[in-house]
Amino acid sequence: MTIIRVTCDSGHVIDLKPEEVSIIEGGTKFTFFCAECALGIEKRADPKILGILQSAGVKEGPAKLPEPDQHDVSAPAFTEDDLIDFHFTMDDDLEELLS
Repeated sequence: MTIIRVTCDSGHVIDLKPEEVSIIEGGTKFTFFCAECALGIEKRADPKILGILQSAGVKEGPAKLPEPDQHDVSAPAFTEDDLIDFHFTMDDDLEELLS
């Protein structure tokens, strides 16, 4: 099983399968998803690196991102009033800590 080791822009070292990496923009860049940062990462690559990626089984095409986490859509939306209440709760807690 081929493993491709990449580093995201934040310095996280990630081991990926070839199907988790895509070559994009006419073969000048590759892209992958960093689970640590929860971001899609795009990197430039010279022809040598792209050749290595292709020989490992990486395909050219659109980036494949993981499915978003499911959450309870029946929960009420967070409103501006909720934000104001949260602000005053935090402010009260801070005053209590400082006194």
